[in-house]
Amino acid sequence: GMTTVLKGFTTATDKARAIVTESGADYVAFCRHENEVQRYARLFPGSLIAHLLKGKPPVWLQPVQMRPGESILVYRIVRPDA
Repeated sequence: GMTTVLKGFTTATDKARAIVTESGADYVAFCRHENEVQRYARLFPGSLIAHLLKGKPPVWLQPVQMRPGESILVYRIVRPDA
């Protein structure tokens, strides 16, 4: 499971979609202030996690409203209609 998460977060946004949607997950969530998250964004500047930290989610991730000041960011995975 962790391998899938890391691969999805550190892969370019267009390629990350397949990894994320094929995982069977309904949401993507992470703590924006976590050292590891910040590190991956620096190491992989074109990655999904880098885009999410910049507030630029791809169209296939819909932000879920959290409480003001919440450090956890959550996105619902939008899948095409079957």
